[in-house]
Amino acid sequence: MKKKNINLFFYLIILMPSLIFLQCVTNPVTKEKDFILISEAQEISMGVSADKEVLDTYGLYSDQKLQNYIDEIGQKVAGVSDRKNIKFFFTVVDSTEINAFALPGGYIYITRGILALLNSEAELAGVLGHEIGHVCARHSAKQISQAIGYQVLMTGASIALPQLSQWGQISDIIFGTIENGFGRQYELQSDELGQNYEFRAGYDPLQAASFLTTLKKTEKGTGVFHGLFATHPETENRIKQAIIHGNKLKSTTTAQLQILDDKYISMLQGLVYGRGEKEGIVSGNSYKNRAYRFAISLPAGWDNTIKNGKLFSKDPENILNIELEQINRREGLTSVQLAEKWEGKTHLKRFQNEPYSKNGLDGYICYYDAKSEKTPLRLKVLFFVKNGSGFALICYSPAKDFRFALDDFNKTIYSLRNLSDNETEGLKAKHLNIYTVKEGDNFNKIAEKELGDGKKAEELATLNGLEVNSQLRVGKKLKLPSY
Repeated sequence: MKKKNINLFFYLIILMPSLIFLQCVTNPVTKEKDFILISEAQEISMGVSADKEVLDTYGLYSDQKLQNYIDEIGQKVAGVSDRKNIKFFFTVVDSTEINAFALPGGYIYITRGILALLNSEAELAGVLGHEIGHVCARHSAKQISQAIGYQVLMTGASIALPQLSQWGQISDIIFGTIENGFGRQYELQSDELGQNYEFRAGYDPLQAASFLTTLKKTEKGTGVFHGLFATHPETENRIKQAIIHGNKLKSTTTAQLQILDDKYISMLQGLVYGRGEKEGIVSGNSYKNRAYRFAISLPAGWDNTIKNGKLFSKDPENILNIELEQINRREGLTSVQLAEKWEGKTHLKRFQNEPYSKNGLDGYICYYDAKSEKTPLRLKVLFFVKNGSGFALICYSPAKDFRFALDDFNKTIYSLRNLSDNETEGLKAKHLNIYTVKEGDNFNKIAEKELGDGKKAEELATLNGLEVNSQLRVGKKLKLPSY
């Protein structure tokens, strides 16, 4: 027997008792045995580590009153869940995405984008309950165990977090579920658990179905919240199942269940609606960011979009690319340190670097070579700090085309400049104002009177989870987008 195989044999002998023990973990929800390779303490450590990445990626939404309210409702629902022994944390993140997500160990996030679409405290409780369900059923722990289990078994690697050699892989798994959800089986289970928990907390569980219906109707619902696609046949099934389960729960009680629509909507006064000032706007070939007060000129004729807070610019042939990404939201890092942080995340090694100074702004330029599925790439990246936050302006192309792309790349990089006070005035984000329904009001009248456009009546009704011809109760609170 070769020495490597002998070592592996002894690793397996040593590991076997702990692996058998870890197989026999009782799931808090199903009470059945689950094969999970990480302990509860390690699961919580993962959450602590990933929490820093989430806040760095999305940013904290700066409204302490709203943060406190979301935490209050979250704690109320978590208090009747199947994992009362762990501490839950609820945070609103500054993103226009229609999403809520959970990290291992009790860290739960909800975007301001999804808050704008919710229409009652009961709907909020349902969304938070869904995320609590993922934590209670240990869905992240299961997926991570499945992904690294074979590797651990074959190498005898210990799992000691957060100094885990596989942390990069685990981080990818965690952020993958943020983007795409946990898969059909786990999502359906969490739909049901979320309704169970909101019902136990005293809310009407049918409001979970109400929100899914609103999400399906809006164009913004084409896809973010846990695999819910407006055109996906599974969406209809999830709504039907939520109605069936909600009615089943309600049939077991005669108690008055809470909806609290006016209370919830009143909490949204001033909420940033749609694209925020931190994400910037594109007009023609110009990108301007009001929050951080800078502008960039992009190549003429390129296709420019902003998605999930990132700027993407592509040439007409879809060969050359420019991206702007906020990579650090905390003060204290220099442009050189930003480069090192980005390199740690991307695993790229620079082969050249140079200082940057133009238009009163300083930075650090680095060059990289990278592999892709189709062709080798070359990148020129400008790292810079503005108003305490760090950015990477990433210009890249196939390596063979890089010298031809440099002129466009350099024009964009050296166009970086400060915004004037006059320029920032026209870049204000929309906010939600709360309107109280008056006698004789309908959506057509409100849209004409408050928004100056009666054609926006249907959009306004959808935002408020209603039909355009719905009868409006006098005194009811409605959300109105305004500057």
